[in-house]
Amino acid sequence: MSSYCTIRFRIFEPMMFRGPGEFDPSARGLQARAVSLMLPSPSTVAGTLSTVLLEKGMPTPAKKEEWTKKYLSILGSDMAIKCPLLLVGDELYVEDRVLGGLLPFENVRLKARLVLEVVSHRVRDARDMVEGLQLLEENIEGLKNKLSVKSALLSEKVGIGLETRNKEKMARVGLIYSESLVDYTELGYPIEILGDMSGRIPEKFNERPLKVSVRFGGEGRISLMEISEGTKILNKIRGHIWNGKKRFTGRLALYLVSPALFKSGSDLITHIVKWAKSMGLTFIYLYGETEILGGGYSLDVRRRKPLYIALKPGSIIFVKANNYDLVELYWSGVGELATQIGYGTIIPTPLD
Repeated sequence: MSSYCTIRFRIFEPMMFRGPGEFDPSARGLQARAVSLMLPSPSTVAGTLSTVLLEKGMPTPAKKEEWTKKYLSILGSDMAIKCPLLLVGDELYVEDRVLGGLLPFENVRLKARLVLEVVSHRVRDARDMVEGLQLLEENIEGLKNKLSVKSALLSEKVGIGLETRNKEKMARVGLIYSESLVDYTELGYPIEILGDMSGRIPEKFNERPLKVSVRFGGEGRISLMEISEGTKILNKIRGHIWNGKKRFTGRLALYLVSPALFKSGSDLITHIVKWAKSMGLTFIYLYGETEILGGGYSLDVRRRKPLYIALKPGSIIFVKANNYDLVELYWSGVGELATQIGYGTIIPTPLD
């Protein structure tokens, strides 16, 4: 199999991709509630992929290993995953948590230009990311309409907590839970969640193509996972965003597809400026929002992964590039950690 592949998850039903926060009644009280994200986290994609490999005989990683290294010990140290995007029929969508919806892929450049138009003449200092954001928030509904942002509908589910006693399921008194699952069916069919992969594909995956049923996300939801040759997302970016160019000089908008993770200790702008400098790019401006985000729950050690400062999907980093390799930039990603498994996935978008 080629070292460049596309990973697909065919979606057949409402899905649960849980956001941050506890669902257990011991933490949330008598009525627990879980709400799905619009798209799965990179940890969900990498975790599902790793689980399939473990079931095929790959060695189990050591419990003491740092959580990102556990994934790479299974997937391969040179593995890079870029995800997730949503494909509905022939329409491709990226997540935009800043605007609260799914942005059509074809409008990524338009959003970058609209943002830059509003903030470029207002921002005098590299650290001033608040004023431009406030200006945009004043007309956020108009911006969403202009960009055709779609809201993924939520499917509600209410139930009673159950426990097994003498092989019979019994209701636990007072424990009610509710869930909001994400439902893409209103957008059309067929529905796939996509990612690109680069690196040495483990020999266990040398089936052409690989197709296997998997439990994807929470609630034991079923999906069909397929790995095939070629990079569908990168090919789409090359044709639609880059117009076939391989290198670029000028202003770039780096649209964030998945959360970018940063360790605490410095403010976010300092992190971004440092990252841009390390990549040989000149930082101009940051538009976006942050949140506190964890890497998920580690089943093997039965505790949550660390918390990080996360730049939300839909945020845009504006930089200047000089004869820069766009493909290299795509595969690198933004952030201080977990970029190899999909965090900090970006769409580099030339503006000049």
